[in-house]
Amino acid sequence: MQREHNEKSVRPIGAILRQNFENKIGVIFENRGLGPLLIKTVSIRDTDTNQIIGRDLINVMPPLLNGRKWSNYRRGLKGSILQANKSIELLLLTGDVSDPIYIENRDLIRNALGKLIIELEFTDLYGNLFKIDEPLATFARN
Repeated sequence: MQREHNEKSVRPIGAILRQNFENKIGVIFENRGLGPLLIKTVSIRDTDTNQIIGRDLINVMPPLLNGRKWSNYRRGLKGSILQANKSIELLLLTGDVSDPIYIENRDLIRNALGKLIIELEFTDLYGNLFKIDEPLATFARN
């Protein structure tokens, strides 16, 4: 009973956060729990085929137009440790809404993200496995 209490008191709670704003498009992985988590696997799947198309979100994104650069991204999450109440920006594009090149890139990325599912498997300090399987369909706009 004490061990069960100990495990629950340091359980990580993983969450995928979406930033879908006019001046910012981003995907964040956050640990909302009380204990650290160890990322075991990351899979990016296509919603149409459900097939894995990549292990890093940035690698399945279309190239940005006109030589623009990403504001931030992260590769190689497998094996990373995420402390409680910390987050990792998986992908971030920011820009000025009066810039037509940014608007074109933003809409390109929204469309691409809307067709993806991100799956993360992680463990707690005791080796218990947890899984998040999140469609990113909210990025797609009609």
